[in-house]
Amino acid sequence: MQIQSLRIEFPDGLAESHAISRHLKGYNLEMTGACHDGLLADRLRNPKFFGPADLFGVPPGWHGGSVSHCRSVPGLGWSGSEALLLTPPCSLRQGGLHVAAGEELEIQVAAKTRHAPVKLSFAVKTEAMRSPPLASAEIMVDTPCWKIFQAPVKIPADCARATFHLAAAGHGELHLDQVHLRPRGQFLSREVVEAFRSLNMGALRFPGGCISTVYDWRKGLGPVERRPVCPDPQFNHKIAYDFGLREFLDLCRELDCTPQLTLPLGQGTPADAADLADFCQAYYRQAGVNPPLILFQVGNEQYARHSMSHMGIHNYLELLRETVPLLKTNYPHCKIIGIYSFVDKDPWRAQLLDEAGGLLDMVAYQYYKGQLKDNAADQVCNAAESVEKNRRDLLEIIAAIAARGLPLKIGFTEWNYWLHAQGLSANGEPYSVREPMDAAHCLFIAGMLQMQAELGVHVALSNFYNLLNGMSVFQNQ
Repeated sequence: MQIQSLRIEFPDGLAESHAISRHLKGYNLEMTGACHDGLLADRLRNPKFFGPADLFGVPPGWHGGSVSHCRSVPGLGWSGSEALLLTPPCSLRQGGLHVAAGEELEIQVAAKTRHAPVKLSFAVKTEAMRSPPLASAEIMVDTPCWKIFQAPVKIPADCARATFHLAAAGHGELHLDQVHLRPRGQFLSREVVEAFRSLNMGALRFPGGCISTVYDWRKGLGPVERRPVCPDPQFNHKIAYDFGLREFLDLCRELDCTPQLTLPLGQGTPADAADLADFCQAYYRQAGVNPPLILFQVGNEQYARHSMSHMGIHNYLELLRETVPLLKTNYPHCKIIGIYSFVDKDPWRAQLLDEAGGLLDMVAYQYYKGQLKDNAADQVCNAAESVEKNRRDLLEIIAAIAARGLPLKIGFTEWNYWLHAQGLSANGEPYSVREPMDAAHCLFIAGMLQMQAELGVHVALSNFYNLLNGMSVFQNQ
């Protein structure tokens, strides 16, 4: 797997007059399908067969063989999601895999049979027609109950574009819930984790921004093979839960960074937020470590109509008053972030400060800027002007907080220079929200970091959007 990256450096002496919070080196994990799947060591796309399937019953990311008696059945899966019903003889394949000489991989399958046992054969091949397999394995599925089956394979030679094949044979009917191909002993991609480590990040936000309004953290608990893949009504794609809250807290401990959790207003209730805080307290207690600081962000962009949990300021204030005391009771070592509108002159801003300022430690300010120009020189100028506009906006927010005598800090919970990325194609299908980085992006990023550091007395958090896949530092898709 090749990871493409954008390097962000913080020179020594960036701000000489005051200390800069390490949380200015924060990042966002937007747990869309692309980010979630990029975190995992799995070489296969769509291993849990999330649909919709094509006319031949084959799910996205997979291709049918010369004979494919395959049907995707919603609700049949181990977690209640889809599963494939295969009637032998049947075969599926997936191409575009990278394998390396000497790699020890493991095939993991969740399956059961109906009527009679079914033999599953696997092969990793080159793309050349009729080529012998690089590696192969067989599994006999002989149980009417869901069961995990595993088979090791060792790769003898490098192949940049290998194909993975599976074939079912026998007189039974096979129910196939998931198929994985991973380096043995790996769940998260070690390449990705090491890339994250190189950033020496101060804070990491989960499950992200807009996705948080439809994200159910409880679905990411329990055995990974029992976790569902669900439709994502926010971005019209999928929400997968193999990487869940426990894995996120594990990752933060490994990277020595502060967890920032966006609470799912709309999907969850104040009682759910209290349960999440209680889970975090229990997690650290079970790990035998003192609970570290957690940043709880109460919602995300609820003032904006694009949010699936859009609401008025009065509703938001009511939720804050009910949620914040529960969070502080169940996880005392926390700081609370309230949602501050990015819209100039929005009454939300003043009402939040006037009526809930005493409940908060920080206000969340999310800033995206960028206007597509016809030539590079104008684009670079736009990047510089965008930083200056943000400085003016930020100074106004600082003045509004100071006028009320509030000890609040400002947190840039999301920011980036946005020119090209889109969430949906014209026909409603999801496609990449990649934002190709050029000189204008780099100038904007450098200017924002400089400005945030200079105003570091007031700015306590800065999360670049995003960390992996999409408008991100790292790309591995």
